[in-house]
Amino acid sequence: MAILIASNTSAFCSEPVLGERQSFEVSKHSWQLDLDPFLTLGIYKGRSSSPIATYDLADCHFCDGEDDNCETDGIVEVSFVVQPEEPIVAVACHIGAHSQRFQIFAPWRNDTDAVFSVTGAYYVAYQIRSANVSVEYDAKGENDSFETLVEIWP
Repeated sequence: MAILIASNTSAFCSEPVLGERQSFEVSKHSWQLDLDPFLTLGIYKGRSSSPIATYDLADCHFCDGEDDNCETDGIVEVSFVVQPEEPIVAVACHIGAHSQRFQIFAPWRNDTDAVFSVTGAYYVAYQIRSANVSVEYDAKGENDSFETLVEIWP
């Protein structure tokens, strides 16, 4: 699993493993994917058995490999220079037949829903920087053509 912290490069991850706790590199938090009964992401303070936040990822499925932009699927830590201890994770996954979604979860800002979410018709690409996350994705535009959009969080 790749963990990117204040990086200017695109994130590439491996498929996350269910039930395996992952520690944040900078903060004293951890995260874990579970089936409860649907796919959920829990964020924990250290090794606590109770999550400080739980997020529904029921529509997500992860893949790996080079096909269908699977190399960007996964979960990565986001650590900003101004507040490195804040537990923030980014999740890239596939939904439906072809779409890819990118979401940011920050329990100090919202402990039930994503604080940022975009869905590309076919792909998302993202860069985690020292003060923000830049996300590029495709969307159907006028005349059934596709256009590339870019959003920045926060």
